[in-house]
Amino acid sequence: MSTPSTKPSSHLGQNESWRERYIRLVTHLPEQGVDVPPEDLQALEDLIDAGYLRGKAVFDAGAGSVRGAVLRGATLAGRLFAEEQQEILDDRSLWGRIKSGSGVFIGWLSGLISALIVYYVTK
Repeated sequence: MSTPSTKPSSHLGQNESWRERYIRLVTHLPEQGVDVPPEDLQALEDLIDAGYLRGKAVFDAGAGSVRGAVLRGATLAGRLFAEEQQEILDDRSLWGRIKSGSGVFIGWLSGLISALIVYYVTK
């Protein structure tokens, strides 16, 4: 069972988005017995409830929060979800934006070149 950690995990970025967190948790499950930050435990509960992970979240009735999680792995829906979220992140990256805008730029450039060709041919 994974338990919450009081110290920040070294592999987490301070500005990790929810998409990045969910992708990481679905593709790289925490090892058994390793301390897991409370934010990850909440995300694990969400992923289990949504059917993306097989397992069970363990609640602390007194605190009303997730205390741990027993995980058995990702479901097919979870792997597809992680893949979709990764595609969204890739599309939002600088390289993804360049790739999506390249078609418009090539069309614009082709129009400009064809206009210049017509201008020089009829001159």
